[in-house]
Amino acid sequence: MLENIDWKLVAILIPIAMALTEFVKQLAKDKLGQWSILVSVVFGFLTVFLLGSEPFMWRPFVQMGIFVGLGATGLYNGTTQIGYAIVKAATVKTVIKDSESKVTTTVTATIDKIDK
Repeated sequence: MLENIDWKLVAILIPIAMALTEFVKQLAKDKLGQWSILVSVVFGFLTVFLLGSEPFMWRPFVQMGIFVGLGATGLYNGTTQIGYAIVKAATVKTVIKDSESKVTTTVTATIDKIDK
């Protein structure tokens, strides 16, 4: 059932669909919300149609379009969530030295909110 899919082409097309989705999201100023998945799948089909291999066959076209679109959505969301987790877990350490009493205080704060 999946024997007609060119997996190397799928791996190449996922970043292209992801870049196009990000471009549209930037144009929409990140107000796409849940519609970004649909936009990503549409770009998946578009990239498979324009850059896909010959000859054109419906079943592999639909399967590859879905794989590329959902792969681009999952890849973006996964890297975004991992990035947020890394930043959220980051701690800020500040060393305060009082020159008069010669006391050193270390203040550690955890970032709770990320402003875009």
